[in-house]
Amino acid sequence: MWNNVNGTPETATTVPGQELFITQTVPGDVLEIVVTSYCHLDENTDMEMKKEFGRYNLYEDQFGVPNGSLFFTGEDYFKFPTPSSSDYNNYYHTKTVTYLLSGVAIQYPNIYTISVVSSQNAINVSLSGNELTVTWKVDSQHWGEFYNYGDFGSTNGKVNLNVKNNCSGGENKIFTLESTIAQGSFHP
Repeated sequence: MWNNVNGTPETATTVPGQELFITQTVPGDVLEIVVTSYCHLDENTDMEMKKEFGRYNLYEDQFGVPNGSLFFTGEDYFKFPTPSSSDYNNYYHTKTVTYLLSGVAIQYPNIYTISVVSSQNAINVSLSGNELTVTWKVDSQHWGEFYNYGDFGSTNGKVNLNVKNNCSGGENKIFTLESTIAQGSFHP
């Protein structure tokens, strides 16, 4: 049994697996939903379980970028060979990794636009559909962290993606892919 305040239908009864679509009726008033499950345990015992959802404002939410809009799947830790002293001031090895992207920003490309805005210790960053390809490297700005003055060290690689809600006045949110780039026998 579904009951809601500031939405239609105000009440409804469904069975498991059946969808119910609720519409917010007034833009300024939040939508609150209570779902009640009735279980008949035996002829003398009924059990009632309630779960509350909300407070939602669907009018505002349609312009937002939810926190879980974008997820990255792929290798987030790898090692480059230990550098020699002659490599200290030069760029070092690179590794290209393809990450799979998921989340509502990928599921609804007509609502969200994804773009690469910045990177650290990465070159040749490209985005195509639900794949992000990154060539990781260590540049001279982060060489000290990576080399750690002769000890085994590490640094981070980062790629920042902007997810924009395409509605007029829609929100922007930055999502960061981060990888650990180590050298030698360092283990996190």
